Parts: sequence; structure tokens; C-alpha cells
Amino acid sequence: PRTCPSLSQQNQDLGLQLGTLSHSEAELLESNQRLRDTLERAREDLRSTCSQAERTQHEAKRLVEERCVEGLEVKGKLQERDAELQEKYGLAKEKLQRAALAQKKRENMTKKRYQDTIQRLAKMAELELQTSSAKKRSSVGGWRSWPVLSSSRWRNWGLPWTAGALACTTLFLNSDLSTLTPPESERDLHCRIYYSLKVMFW
Repeated sequence: PRTCPSLSQQNQDLGLQLGTLSHSEAELLESNQRLRDTLERAREDLRSTCSQAERTQHEAKRLVEERCVEGLEVKGKLQERDAELQEKYGLAKEKLQRAALAQKKRENMTKKRYQDTIQRLAKMAELELQTSSAKKRSSVGGWRSWPVLSSSRWRNWGLPWTAGALACTTLFLNSDLSTLTPPESERDLHCRIYYSLKVMFW
């Protein structure tokens, strides 16, 4: 009779333990499910984050490529513009050089023409004086009675009215006066410059 209560008590204890184990198992299953759900959400977030990061990377790569293409286009345009400007600069420089050479050539030709004209006039005046000196020697009265140019004529040439024959001959005839000796040379030069200016301006 004493063994029955013991078995009953054991059964009761086992039942309690079984209930406890069942409750613990249910809690474990529920916790496991929550962990699975959390893991699934984490995986989903990770996939979403990776997908977003991949899209962002592709977009950034696309933007970089576009910027590189735009930079190359801008660089090409700048190079074309620079080449165009260099060509224009070269043409303008060449044109200016040609114009400068032409101007210098014209100036040299004009100077040469003036020099030839002055020398020709001087020779004409000298020949005229040589041919007429014999006839006019008695009426001239010496070389100091030759006519003198007016001050307005000197000013037109930018010279003072007191400029002498030596200065005028140096200007117009561009001659070397170092070998000439006064007074005969001065008289001869005075005659030349007078007749040269007379032919040119009178």
C-alpha cells in the first residue's frame, strides 16, 4: 500500500517535468522562430543594402564616365580653339611681317627716289652753273651776291632761317663734307642747294 503513492507521486512529478519541458520546448521553438524571422529580415536588409550599394556604384561609375567623356570633349574643343587661335596668330603675324617688309621696301624706294632726285637736281644745277658761269660772271659780282632763301622756305623744311649751305647740303644731298674746304667749297655748295631748291619749289 505504501508503493502506490510513491508511483503516483513519481508520475505526477514526471508529468510536471514533461509539462515544463513542453513549455520550454514551445518557448525554444518560438524563440527560434523569432531568430529566424530576425535573420531573414537581416538578410533582406543586407540584400537591399547590397543592391542599393551596387546601384549607387553603377551610378557613380556612369557619372564618372560621363564626366570623363565631357572632359575629353571640352579638352578637344579647347585644343581645336587653341589650334585655331594659333593659326590666326600665325597668319596675323605673317601679315604684319609682310606689311612691315613692304613698308620698309616702300620707304627705302622712296628714300632712294628722293636721293636720286636730289642728286640729279644737284648735278643739273652744277651743270647749269658751269655752262652759265662764263656768261654771268661779270654780272653776279661774286659768290656772296647769290640770292638767299626766305625764312618761310626754311621753316617749311623744319630748318631755322639762319641755316647755312653746309647744313642744307648735308640734309638734301647726304654728301660727305669732310673733304671740302671753304670758301670755294661753301660757294659751290651754296649754289647747288639754291638751284636744287629753286627747281623743286619755285
